[in-house]
Amino acid sequence: MIETIKLADVPEWEGIYAFYDRDPRSAACAYVGETTNLRRRLRQHLVLRNSSVATGTSVAGLRVDLIRFVQWWDHDDFDSEDKRLAAELVAFDVLDPTLRSRAGIREVAMELSQRKAFRRKMHAVFEGGPSGRLQVQGLTDLAAEIADLRQRVAELEDQLRAER
Repeated sequence: MIETIKLADVPEWEGIYAFYDRDPRSAACAYVGETTNLRRRLRQHLVLRNSSVATGTSVAGLRVDLIRFVQWWDHDDFDSEDKRLAAELVAFDVLDPTLRSRAGIREVAMELSQRKAFRRKMHAVFEGGPSGRLQVQGLTDLAAEIADLRQRVAELEDQLRAER
């Protein structure tokens, strides 16, 4: 599994992703989506904030500034758009997000998502753990990191003065 705090380390592959406001092991899922390029889509949501769910142009929205974790899943089937869209529908059932990304659902994806063999396979994917996780740093995290760095610099400066 890929674990990172840098968006640049997120792969550019197809996938299903989920947003959480705290550690996913103890938090409810806030949002589930699918994409052809995970890094680009997360950048659109978290940095550019120009996705419909982040801009407030949809009926329900997402407070992107509260997102602290993103998990994603990869599978060979996600190369196929219909299978990826069907997998997203199964992910809705497994992860039970507060907000779901689908407006119009393709009939082919809906039918595939109802097939028992496909559902079993996708349940195993989503219940088996994510392929990766991004920890999104908020202002509080960054402030603590800056305070820690200041303390370490001060200690190093004291050490250098003592050596002179």
